[in-house]
Amino acid sequence: MVRGGLREEAIAFIRLRREEWRVSWKHPSLTRLTFTAGIGAFLVGYFTDALPPYQRVISMACIYDQNSFQSVLHENLVIMAIVGAMIGAAVGAWTSDTLGRKLSIMIADVLIFLNALLLISRHSVVGTVGIGFGVGMASMISPIYVAEASPARIRGSLVSTYGFLIALGQFWCYWRNSSYTQGSRTTWHLMLERVWFPAVLQFLFLLSLPDSPKMNYIKEVKKEVEGSSSIISEIRSAWGTSAVRRGLVYGVGLQVIHQLVGYNAIVYYVPNIYASIDNVQYWISYFSIKRNGRRKQILYSMCGITVCFFGMAAMFAVSSFTSPMVSSFEVFKNTACPIYTAAAPGAEAWTCMTCLQVSSGCGFCAIKGVKTGACLTANLSGELACLDEGGEWFTRVCLIKGCGFLVTITFTSYLMLYASALGTVPWVVNSEVCMLRYRGICAGMAAVANWFSYLIMTVLYLSYLSALGPIYMFLLLGLLSFFSLVFIDLFLPETTGLPLEPYVGGYVRRWLRRLAGFQDPHAN
Repeated sequence: MVRGGLREEAIAFIRLRREEWRVSWKHPSLTRLTFTAGIGAFLVGYFTDALPPYQRVISMACIYDQNSFQSVLHENLVIMAIVGAMIGAAVGAWTSDTLGRKLSIMIADVLIFLNALLLISRHSVVGTVGIGFGVGMASMISPIYVAEASPARIRGSLVSTYGFLIALGQFWCYWRNSSYTQGSRTTWHLMLERVWFPAVLQFLFLLSLPDSPKMNYIKEVKKEVEGSSSIISEIRSAWGTSAVRRGLVYGVGLQVIHQLVGYNAIVYYVPNIYASIDNVQYWISYFSIKRNGRRKQILYSMCGITVCFFGMAAMFAVSSFTSPMVSSFEVFKNTACPIYTAAAPGAEAWTCMTCLQVSSGCGFCAIKGVKTGACLTANLSGELACLDEGGEWFTRVCLIKGCGFLVTITFTSYLMLYASALGTVPWVVNSEVCMLRYRGICAGMAAVANWFSYLIMTVLYLSYLSALGPIYMFLLLGLLSFFSLVFIDLFLPETTGLPLEPYVGGYVRRWLRRLAGFQDPHAN
């Protein structure tokens, strides 16, 4: 019975892949359009991965120079860049329905290019915000452009390439820019200057591609509705439709969950090298999202993510009991943490966990070959003193004895589960759940929610979450994941295979004839 079920699934999988290859072979321009629009996803991945290095620079400044002007400057730059992306997503919602998907993406590319030049020439704050604005526009328009050009049968697979290209952009950014975060803090601007090249590439490729096949229908409908050119009237009209309200709940909810329990929530504890895992898993998402469906795949993923977070909290709690003890070392007398010194002799019971959690101004030095360590001042002199003695320096998380391998496996499992569904499905669902007339507005509002959630996580990360410690941090993320799972189970419908708009098939057929010279029976 099980063997028969597996055989049927394998046959269905092969048929779907054959269908994708058939459509790609007959419509090579459709494949070109998918990857051209996907450059917008690459830009989003590059942009979002360029910000965590900013955060690491801020974190180092907060530890080593509590009153550093550079720290305040960098923190404000991160926040302003994300606010620029929020505004760009809101403006893109209006331009995509008014000017068209293709032209809006090209405008975003021009803005990114010009602001990158401004950043290169003058290291201007305006350039940073402008790049965020352009990336915000591209983030909400690109998946819609792909979805509206794709046959319903393979739409999920094509839009899921958006998630893969986000991960590719993150990996490329980390690989190219890791050297910038190792040296002077004045090199922060170099991490964003390189975005001009993919923007120019996307602009040139778009010149030879048509606009979305649905845009003609949208323009005809808007001619019949007086005042529809106003973005305020568009939002009011969209909110007055119950089907659109439900779509907004699905889309906005998924984008918020995407950020609250996503990679950015644990970047404080996870090395960026794990980003390379995402590329493999996004390909798994590409092949499985059609077979399993949007709803089932994200439910499975959220169950696993919840277990991973609670498991991490439990492992860090267990490790706190085996955390290395703190002892006084004569060689570290001048760099000992003042709070530890003031607490003596009561500090005899201090462990690594106590040292790190009592104040952000303390760091732990683990001495090789010695069971105990030293609690030192978390500044450059403390770190250098530790390294000179051949020790390992910790300011965030203590040594995890006995379950280090399990922690690594759990982290890896989390990243794979996240990339397989939550990193991709929100973009797919947002390109499908709203009526055609309001799709740009709905996707724009969901993208604004995405960037706003990213902003909240950034501010919380810089101000509060880092002070919680790993145990309470992962307990909080586990609870958020559980409630997110309940939300998805109660409200998210299955959209696999549904036509985007059954009564606009004529526009799609004419667009396909224009694209490849003949009609595709599965066009919508």
